[in-house]
Amino acid sequence: MNFDKSTRTIASKLWKMATPLILLLLVPSCVVAENKTVSMKNFFQQTTSEQIDTFGRYQIEDQYAILYFGNKIIHPPAVYLMQPFAEHGQSAVPFLERKLISSRDDSDIRNIVLIFNEMSLQGNYLIPCESTIMSVLEKKVLSLKNLWKPSLENTVREIKLRSCALSKST
Repeated sequence: MNFDKSTRTIASKLWKMATPLILLLLVPSCVVAENKTVSMKNFFQQTTSEQIDTFGRYQIEDQYAILYFGNKIIHPPAVYLMQPFAEHGQSAVPFLERKLISSRDDSDIRNIVLIFNEMSLQGNYLIPCESTIMSVLEKKVLSLKNLWKPSLENTVREIKLRSCALSKST
């Protein structure tokens, strides 16, 4: 394609005008991500007991984001947050199910399995044996390609045993 000089000049002017607009659109999302990371770091600078106390004040989506960050980024991992999250029981299930179905992240799958395990140990929620969510949980764990796979396969078996044993006795 041949462009005459006036077309190149117009394109150049448009690009010069568009570049700042594009940057203005991108910068706020970077700032939000940075602020979220800063607030996560601030959360984990608290003592463990302060974290557990303040954890319950967040919305369920934010609690999960904190839990995810705490188990993927923080070392040692903040596995102690699984217990207060699992206390939500049935009310957390729709959120966890959506997250599980849409996730391709091994860390998400690990967290969700461990939360469901904690829920079943607390007696707050037992996944029905023949449910869609149990099937998805099993398939997601089978799809893992990391060191967690054998342990999570065992955990899913334990969840299923607890759930199925209860459903057979009732």
